[in-house]
Amino acid sequence: MSWNLNKDKIINSYQNQYKKFGIDSRSLFFPGRKQNVRFNVIKEIGIVPSDTILDIGCGFGDLLIFLKESINYTGKYTGIDITPEFIEACKRLHPGEDFRELDILQNVISEKWDYVVLTGTLNIEIGESHIDFVKNMITKMFYMSKKGISVDFISIYGDNRNEYIFRADPFEIFSFCRTLTKRICLRYDYLPYEFTLYLYTDYSITHDYIFTQYSFPEIIKY
Repeated sequence: MSWNLNKDKIINSYQNQYKKFGIDSRSLFFPGRKQNVRFNVIKEIGIVPSDTILDIGCGFGDLLIFLKESINYTGKYTGIDITPEFIEACKRLHPGEDFRELDILQNVISEKWDYVVLTGTLNIEIGESHIDFVKNMITKMFYMSKKGISVDFISIYGDNRNEYIFRADPFEIFSFCRTLTKRICLRYDYLPYEFTLYLYTDYSITHDYIFTQYSFPEIIKY
């Protein structure tokens, strides 16, 4: 199946939800408090108020609100989505902000952001080629970032009540990400059946083999 047909399948899924629920987290397949939990995990990749951020599958721009309220975010935020109704809603809800109807796999994008983040967007199963789609998305995200990316998944170790959900093997995804960078964090500590990967672009090390960008208090000195 071509990407255009897969893309239409994804858009239709969200459009059907939007027709039912309107501007609501249920239109994004985010039940209850999970949205803010996922946003907090994104923030913990290391985002500071001045960072530039590309939010892929931005929905209604809720991540922007979360960051403004949680860390007084003042940086340049760009939200993109392939669902036209979501971008139209974002422009009404957040006048003056940068929201675009954009497909990173089909559009030529020369810009780079400090962090490129994605939550929930890869969880709708589009067929046998889905894992290739996932790897292409992660690769494109990584090369669009200056500092790193955050991407989340539903785990194969969860339940299988919804046949349309893509369930990822954390070890398979981690192994693929190792082909892009040596500095990765796999988070499986916030929701029982979900995990997030941070991929950092700087994996240089110090003389004593610590990642240069890793910061910690030096309490003991010899």
